[in-house]
Amino acid sequence: MPGLEGFKCQGVRNVRNQLIEHPEGGNSRVLIQSWGSRSARGPVLKAARYGEQEHIFPDQGLYVNAEEFRTNLTAVLEHALGHRRAADGGSREGPPL
Repeated sequence: MPGLEGFKCQGVRNVRNQLIEHPEGGNSRVLIQSWGSRSARGPVLKAARYGEQEHIFPDQGLYVNAEEFRTNLTAVLEHALGHRRAADGGSREGPPL
């Protein structure tokens, strides 16, 4: 869909790229397989780490990452749909996202 190229989600991207798919890479090196729970933040991956790794791509938690994903995707979709409606002369009226 045109307009989605601006979608970015740093929390989900970092968890996927640096903690799950490529932890052996030079940017991460967080290799201990673990998970934990931060109550209101939800479960986190790679909760157990060596002391010097505490600040390397920390997982903010499932709920925080999901909220960032929802917020960012909603904004991009609303922007894309707004441009589409404007190009159609504003004739399409859809439900709010």
